[in-house]
Amino acid sequence: TQNNLPSAAVLGARAFAALEGLNRFSDEPGKLTRLYLSTAHRQAAEWTRGAMEVSGLTAFIDAAGSVQCRRDGPVPGGPCVMIGSHIDTVRDGGRFDGNLGVVAGILVAKALHDAGIVLPFALEVVAFGDEENVRFPTSFSTSNALAGNYREEWLGARDADGVTLRDALVDFGCDPAGIPALARKPGSILAFLEAHIEQGPVLEVNDEAVGIVTNVVPGAVEFTIDFRSPRNDTLASMDAAIQERFAEIAARRGVGLSIMPYSQDAATPMSEALQDAFSAGIARTGANLSGRRLPSGAGHDAMAMARICPAAMLFVRNEKGISHSPKENMTEADAGIAIRVMLETVLELARNHG
Repeated sequence: TQNNLPSAAVLGARAFAALEGLNRFSDEPGKLTRLYLSTAHRQAAEWTRGAMEVSGLTAFIDAAGSVQCRRDGPVPGGPCVMIGSHIDTVRDGGRFDGNLGVVAGILVAKALHDAGIVLPFALEVVAFGDEENVRFPTSFSTSNALAGNYREEWLGARDADGVTLRDALVDFGCDPAGIPALARKPGSILAFLEAHIEQGPVLEVNDEAVGIVTNVVPGAVEFTIDFRSPRNDTLASMDAAIQERFAEIAARRGVGLSIMPYSQDAATPMSEALQDAFSAGIARTGANLSGRRLPSGAGHDAMAMARICPAAMLFVRNEKGISHSPKENMTEADAGIAIRVMLETVLELARNHG
């Protein structure tokens, strides 16, 4: 069966062709802007659902606007390995952030289906819709829905035009009342895997296609100050120092001070066992790859999913580390290597299952 799997070069070509299709859907002509629950998001979700179905998976758009799909294992309704990322973007965003991880999951599922490989667990691919937290003041709401951490108050949040999240969901074709039922039972997800462009220069500087993420730190906040650390105790001391310093400045200047957190998440270590599975997957890919391990300086859906299941991320080399920008760039070859690593990692998890 190993010989029936597509090469990294073929996977890269398929990925870039798929990304070209997916990224036609934008809310702004000439730019890639795909905000949560927008018209472009609906189009992208339908495209994604179709791509999943063509890959031999049963797919649907869920109550929160994510696209979910599944191929059952030997036990119907049994536990799964889940591959996922997001298809929403920032305003005037890049082609690969989030989108690559969704396409990677679909292509892994297709390769396994075409090769007739039977896994000892179910395989699911998920395209989350609210990772960027741009339109509404939420925090990874779509992945938190699966992790059982959806906050009811998010539904009353309003966008810049005064539209509530609840109304936007209904307009999208979703039933907000169905969101609590999206929560997965502990143990039902064996692993969550996410491939994502690196948002920094480490892999490019070291001439390496991929790296294994040790730690996803808090997501971006749209406010005066954004601070991050891979350690929660460091975060706490930074928070205290900022509060103290701001209070001193306010007192000296004779002004009032009000600090309101926009988005706050704890540092989240990635699963050691899944990092090791990625290492084995990298070794089996056969490319000259070191399996470098590195922290993530940005928040990701893997952080929300880590609350309910082991989670791990694979970073892919990204030109100059530029992200959330039209200048975001990566090579077809690196995309192919990353997807082949993801494929080998799923097979490694299958070998060690039970």
